[in-house]
Amino acid sequence: VIRGNSGSASLESLDFFGHKERAPEGSAGEGWAAAEAETAGKRKRAAESGEGKKKKKKTRGGIPELSESNGIKWMSSLEAKYNDAKDKKPTAEKLERLRRQKINHFRNQHKISVQGTDLPDPIATFDQLQKEYKIHPKIMENIQAAGFRVPTPIQMQAIPVMLHGRELLASAPTGSGKTLAFCIPLLTHLKRPRNKGFRALIISPTRELASQTHRELVKLAEGTGFRIHMIHKAAEAEKKFGPKSSKKFDILVTTPNRLIYLLKQDPPAIDLTSVEWLVVDESDKLFEDGKSGFREQLASIFLACTSHVVRRALFSATFAHDVEEWCKLNLDSVVLVSVGAR
Repeated sequence: VIRGNSGSASLESLDFFGHKERAPEGSAGEGWAAAEAETAGKRKRAAESGEGKKKKKKTRGGIPELSESNGIKWMSSLEAKYNDAKDKKPTAEKLERLRRQKINHFRNQHKISVQGTDLPDPIATFDQLQKEYKIHPKIMENIQAAGFRVPTPIQMQAIPVMLHGRELLASAPTGSGKTLAFCIPLLTHLKRPRNKGFRALIISPTRELASQTHRELVKLAEGTGFRIHMIHKAAEAEKKFGPKSSKKFDILVTTPNRLIYLLKQDPPAIDLTSVEWLVVDESDKLFEDGKSGFREQLASIFLACTSHVVRRALFSATFAHDVEEWCKLNLDSVVLVSVGAR
């Protein structure tokens, strides 16, 4: 017990945290008060340090109080390894998902609609054709010489589909570059001229369209050696392309009527057994014009192309429902491509 003024002065001179303060000079019992203060300070410091340790221990042991929001995850090394492996696993899937999103965005941007399985990616430039599909350098030169700088939407998607050897129904407005969309894959697929007879057949609804397609194809194939023909007169065609011919030709562009006439001869006046690609251009016109016999004609032409590697592609200006249904029934694992409003 400390009594008197000097005692109270000594108590006041004690710091709460146990630090000793100098008592006022000249106060009574200065030495005794200082010694007492020092002893009290030591006790206080010891008590507080003990409390501190307890507090620290408590903090260290309080793991559940930490939430994931503070960025710290508490786990064993085994859990850490498992979580690392789990994080790495979806990386490839994530990259593929991002790639698909990018491609879908590209298609939406160019109003390209696609249906089918295992769809080939669209191309954004003609240069991609040389890098990814090894297109003949001469064909690439001819594309540039004709003034084609960037592929049109139908070319962006239809060319890769045909280059992958898939059967196709493609729909795009008139003047959107459908002819180039099937001519590039045809020439690429055939690689070089061979004396095997016709290996590609293009059917157009009218003579005018057949002539136009023939001209474009000849320009595109310049310097490659491909021999591209049209049927002008049936009698000439019989001598030129019949069973006894030299078979020194590669691609035929014609209307269905003339071809059917030659196929109906006994024996057939034209041989289509080596055809690897059959393209029907403006197929909607042939269906819409009231020529109900066209389906039978087309069936006859399909049956005449007996090669086990033959593939079919139909191009049209509108996505006609009956053409779509016909393709789903008659084509193998068909890919449907349309540009703009269906």
